[in-house]
Amino acid sequence: MLKEIFDNQKTLTIEATWFNEKEDWVKVLKNIKAFRVLKMPHILQALFFLCKFERDQICEPNSNKLSWKKAKELVETELPQRMKTYTLWGEKKEEYKPYMRINYTEKIVT
Repeated sequence: MLKEIFDNQKTLTIEATWFNEKEDWVKVLKNIKAFRVLKMPHILQALFFLCKFERDQICEPNSNKLSWKKAKELVETELPQRMKTYTLWGEKKEEYKPYMRINYTEKIVT
């Protein structure tokens, strides 16, 4: 179990680096950013929340609905950086809001 968590952390860090460095991966983010409509926005919203984006950065005012207009500006620039620094396990000393926790993100994805 511990080895699997370690391997997943390593994979996440490597893939986040590729989003900044590899041409094909950068094109994928540019392609996603060009979308006008998302088919399953909750999956992307959960990723934003796990990477500690504030609700007002990615959602409509006074709601929990993803604002693609706001969020797409962060997909290419900030999201890969935050994915790289995300830790899967261990003590988290920072303060997390309730919507930034795994329990909440699982609810909005399912």
